[in-house]
Amino acid sequence: MVILVGAAAAVIVVAGVQAVAWLIGPAFMALIIVIAVAPAQSWLRRHGWPGWATTLVVILLVYAIMVGLALGIIFSVARLATELPKYACAASWSRPRPRSWPRWEWDRSSSRRRGAP
Repeated sequence: MVILVGAAAAVIVVAGVQAVAWLIGPAFMALIIVIAVAPAQSWLRRHGWPGWATTLVVILLVYAIMVGLALGIIFSVARLATELPKYACAASWSRPRPRSWPRWEWDRSSSRRRGAP
């Protein structure tokens, strides 16, 4: 009975996590960034910086990390866009065409079907 209740609780927890995944992902990302910049704040405080300056530096570090992540995503998508055409041709020839697909194709020069019955 205890195993059954534990399994049911696990299913409920997993369903709850999936339902609020839109919130959990950014929250954990913010937590990781804050943990990453916390040593900078404590180091600046130990070296006699005023509170407003340490706060400003930490905020700028957080923004720099966010900009770096955004640039990484932008460059990755741009590289994917340049690499994808290389694989598109190989993907179209790697598996056979399903029988439900029509065997004709569009003639781009005259906007008419070619090979249609």
